[in-house]
Amino acid sequence: MVAAIALVAALVAAAPQRAASLTPSDRLDQAEAALENFRDADAKAVLVGLLHHAPQARVAARAHLFLGIIAFNDYDTTTARAEFKQALALDPGLDLPIRLVSPKVSLLFAEARRDLFREVVAQGDVPPPAVLEAPAAPTKYPGRMASYWVLGGAAVAAGVGAYFGVDQTNALSEARAATDSGTGIADLNRFTRDGILADVLYGVGGVGAVVALVLFFAPGGDRGERPSVTVAPTAGGAMATVAF
Repeated sequence: MVAAIALVAALVAAAPQRAASLTPSDRLDQAEAALENFRDADAKAVLVGLLHHAPQARVAARAHLFLGIIAFNDYDTTTARAEFKQALALDPGLDLPIRLVSPKVSLLFAEARRDLFREVVAQGDVPPPAVLEAPAAPTKYPGRMASYWVLGGAAVAAGVGAYFGVDQTNALSEARAATDSGTGIADLNRFTRDGILADVLYGVGGVGAVVALVLFFAPGGDRGERPSVTVAPTAGGAMATVAF
């Protein structure tokens, strides 16, 4: 008998200690479990005790949310609306736990959110809308397509120039090995002609490569202007003019 009394006394003494060890989140979970099992009175007692200790805003918001659900279950829509508004004031992003509520509770919660917003607007506490700067327009390069064509032409010119350079070397060798003056003179003329053509084509190829590079990186103007290129032959080469 004495042992039984001692056991009961120990359990009674341990109950407050277990309750004191519960965190605010644990108490919220406890209240939510009571709501799920239709024990609204137990849930309300836990929530009121939790709010008595001034928990953090997010915890207090959920406590008021659950108290609003309990008030709605007791057909007290006025108190339910007030609890919902208090919950939303503490945590504007709060949502209803769908599994605990009916469509009518969801409608009342939405009305409470709307009413709270109107009150905040009427008090002038709504911050001004954020001004978003439009992203800078991407830089346009209208000459890039033209740069590919110019670079291709420059490569062709350099290739043909290389052909005439090789032929010039062959012409000089043939002129030295010629056995008669007529053939030698013809080879020398070919040597001179190939040299001129090779120099001109090399020049065109080099200028074309520079022009292609300029066109590739040249941005377009605000009016959609496109750069223009003029290539003119000169003595011993070519001259390019780039305009933007």
